[in-house]
Amino acid sequence: MTAKELKKILQDIISEMLKPILNENEFAFQKSSCSFVRNIGDFKQSVKFYFTPIRYSDDQSIGHLSIRIWLESDAIEETASTLVNAVSKLDKVDVVVNVDYGLITGNEAVIFYPNSISDLKEIFRTRIVPCMLNEIIPWLNTKTQMVALVNDYFDKKEYMNWSSSNAVALRIIAICFLLNDIITAKKIAYAEFTKPNTGVKYKNILHKLEKI
Repeated sequence: MTAKELKKILQDIISEMLKPILNENEFAFQKSSCSFVRNIGDFKQSVKFYFTPIRYSDDQSIGHLSIRIWLESDAIEETASTLVNAVSKLDKVDVVVNVDYGLITGNEAVIFYPNSISDLKEIFRTRIVPCMLNEIIPWLNTKTQMVALVNDYFDKKEYMNWSSSNAVALRIIAICFLLNDIITAKKIAYAEFTKPNTGVKYKNILHKLEKI
């Protein structure tokens, strides 16, 4: 199946099986991107579905389905970008958390390999819908305030491994700046940015903090 065909199938299944549930929790369905979005507290929260075509002839599935959870905040992203002296769009921080849902419900990324449309519907019915109701939505309901991410960082929650330790630390430091908690920002910077092979842009953050 082509990417376009897979997307249409996914859109139809999501509309039928997930849209009513997520609408009840104030998420708006963005059909073109197969995602659900809501603005709540300090964040824009998104649940994004990706259905990609198979690449190899011996792959018996119709495609590969993955789900990612995004947390976005203009304030955090702009502060983090300023901390690293971002001058180009490529350098700017454009998301606070972008994690595979498997790191929220467990300790590893999860990909589904349905072998038919009926199999895909069964995956939604038995795996994805219950997970949304019992795990993902409740988890997102606890991630409406910036301080929740700072606490999760120090508690070493699994989802904090969604990117490199330096990239994650940068975002948490930016949150600390916004919370006027410079002491915690310095604590994180000293712990993360004094490690061997730390990039210059991160070391520069440490130098900035030392002057405050």
